[in-house]
Amino acid sequence: MNFKNKNSLLKLTSLSLSILTAFSATALVGCSQTDAKAALQKAKDLYEKGNIEEAEYQLVLYLQDFPSDIEANILLGDWYSTDGNDKSLVYYRKAAKYTEYDENSLNYNTTSTLLSANVQSFTVKPAAKYTKSMTVSFSSNLFQVDKDSENGKIYKTDEQLDESDCKTTKWFSVNNSQKNISVYGKINCALWQFKNKDGENTYYEDDADFNSYSSIRYTNKAYSTAEIPEDAVSARLTYYDPSKEDTINVDEGVYIEYGSFIQGYSNSSTQTFTIPDLSNDDYVEYKDGKWTLYSNGTQTALEFDKISDNSFYMSVAGDLIGELDYTTSEAAENKVDKSKKYGISYKADSTRFACKRTDDAVNMNFNYKIDDEWANTGANDFDNAYPWCEMKRCNVSVKDNKKTVTYEGDSNYKEDGSNGNVMVEIPKFYTKRTVKDGYENISISGEKYDGYQVDPAFIGSDGKEADHIYVGAYFGSINEGDKILSVSQTYPEVKMLYKNTLSAAEKNGKGYSELDYVTYSALQKLFMIETGNINSSSVFSGVTADYYFYEDENKSAFAIVDAEKSNTIILGANTFTSRLAEGDSISIFSDWEEYKNTSEYQREIESITRDSSKNIIVTFSGDPVDIKTGKTAISNIPIKNGKTDGIDYCTGITDRGNGKSPFKYRGIENLYGSVMTILSNANFTKQEFNYSTADGSTYTLNADIPFQKEGFSDIDNINRKYAIKSMAYDSDNPLVMLPSKLGNGASALTSYGDYWLQYSSSKSATTRYIAIGGANDNFQLAGLFHMRAMIDADSNDTKELNYIGSRIMYR
Repeated sequence: MNFKNKNSLLKLTSLSLSILTAFSATALVGCSQTDAKAALQKAKDLYEKGNIEEAEYQLVLYLQDFPSDIEANILLGDWYSTDGNDKSLVYYRKAAKYTEYDENSLNYNTTSTLLSANVQSFTVKPAAKYTKSMTVSFSSNLFQVDKDSENGKIYKTDEQLDESDCKTTKWFSVNNSQKNISVYGKINCALWQFKNKDGENTYYEDDADFNSYSSIRYTNKAYSTAEIPEDAVSARLTYYDPSKEDTINVDEGVYIEYGSFIQGYSNSSTQTFTIPDLSNDDYVEYKDGKWTLYSNGTQTALEFDKISDNSFYMSVAGDLIGELDYTTSEAAENKVDKSKKYGISYKADSTRFACKRTDDAVNMNFNYKIDDEWANTGANDFDNAYPWCEMKRCNVSVKDNKKTVTYEGDSNYKEDGSNGNVMVEIPKFYTKRTVKDGYENISISGEKYDGYQVDPAFIGSDGKEADHIYVGAYFGSINEGDKILSVSQTYPEVKMLYKNTLSAAEKNGKGYSELDYVTYSALQKLFMIETGNINSSSVFSGVTADYYFYEDENKSAFAIVDAEKSNTIILGANTFTSRLAEGDSISIFSDWEEYKNTSEYQREIESITRDSSKNIIVTFSGDPVDIKTGKTAISNIPIKNGKTDGIDYCTGITDRGNGKSPFKYRGIENLYGSVMTILSNANFTKQEFNYSTADGSTYTLNADIPFQKEGFSDIDNINRKYAIKSMAYDSDNPLVMLPSKLGNGASALTSYGDYWLQYSSSKSATTRYIAIGGANDNFQLAGLFHMRAMIDADSNDTKELNYIGSRIMYR
């Protein structure tokens, strides 16, 4: 379309604008349809007579009262266009806004959509007489945006960047059918601008720290998330500021992903096609992978690429958006097919943590609940994928060596222990893991293929394959008979000695045991493939930012005011006491060593307030106690079981803030964080890793696993040196994932994001057993792969076991 330029531009003075407003208020408001038609015709007559300015003025007045008149908006747009006035686009857009569109259509009102199947064909045509600079974009759920970046920094809503050496992306299309958008990779700042379909900018600054070595707290982030404005069609962001020092050297690229967390992707590209300007009956057709322009009775082939079958999203943008009517292939039926394979692939020695989805997992979406709302747009596709779709909560009761299973939803199902332990049933599956050409590849299927093996978790004590195994939904608590239970509304047992833990789990009956290594390894792979992410704490923070009295050398949480028989303790304000929050599980004592797993020591914070001196006033549950200044202390303890019971979906998190949020994964509460869990049937001796399956078969890993003794006293040091970078691979034991490299760019925010400790020298003959998951004060270094080979089964020293607990299983 060509806009003609003339010198006669309509200029309204402030006086004429005032007259216009007054006229509108008196002359047209409430007028009859006959009067409205007469006013419209008057404007047309004036225009025919050459009284252009008066005609435009009359039509503006008319449209103030009848803004949805499409014909009148187009007419005024035409007049302004002929007159060379840029306001023409305003009225063409208004006409496009009020146009009626087909359901399967992208247009001025609906500029984006999430695709449920591949696009087969579409046509693009004007909605309001013309299109101008219209683009059509297709993207996966992840695409790179830092190529050809510009120098300069975004300042609020200004279009012009400043003249700094910061790096800012060019404008890229966004899909406003999604709630949120995230950026990760080589970033150390995040200043967002969004542009709407009328060319107006909005601004958002994420003032967190990004990719800094100096902290493992949740104020230091690996990615930035922004809310997408409802009418946004494009965005850009400033992502790198050279003045910020000590930034982790992330391997490659800056990537955009839709949603509030980073998950697996199918490809990392976006396609944007610029449509030729169309007018009247012109249109562009896409069919059978080919693009054709139809204009003035002629056909012209457009040299555009075929649209990728891995496209997740489709969107339109431009100065004047037309209508795009589309058809998609028939969506695949959501039914369980055990023969499908679901996999991930990722660079084995990289700081990146998002994985490429492979096999039948391509274009699948993961989602979860935050309290009672979905975290992202779209369903969790793994609800129809085996084995995830058949993981379900249940009660398991064993009497006279006979198992009874009662599933959640049954009237007899209970979470209080009255009908047996609360467990999660996991169906048998087959697993394959390879490391090839520098990439980790992991895949799961319900059927056995070449290179796949039955996951060792399903090898029973008789050597046969079990159809199901069961994992405790909650951390272990101990009843009066010294039996470890998995029951809601109980406090996790801590200070647990290795041998006692194993025997207490077995007291539940034949088939019960403490969670073993091969089962935990299976859970790791289920989590990674479903989320498409190897850095679990970037998905769920868990309960990992609590205050732990024992590790605070200054003992910052002592009482500062005496009180007799009280349920209130007053504390000084500091970085440690600031971690306490309403609902926390806590203990009141004089020394952590006196803590016992009894109700006397197990309490919850009922409220937190501050006095006029900013001191922290904590009110807690339980019997009142005498509070002594400088002697009575408070500490978080592992959070009470059942905090996620109110979430009405199998996977979700309570929205209490980063590092203070219990979560559940497929019904298993707090798979990591809050309590470090003892694993059975695995150990290190002289730096060799040994593990066994339930039938007693024992295996030794042929790989060098790093050992070190650095604890959490120097956070900056361990964040640089002891986070997991890559995993060892033994072709004889391919499913075993233990660290082969630490540091080298890995941190709490990159790679696996977890801490590794093998607490022995290479010459030590002492057998060391394993605890996993990270404690409640380990922040972002606590996650799915946080492992410590440090437990001496022959030691009665509970000092190093203060935060060690249990989770039972049944096979």
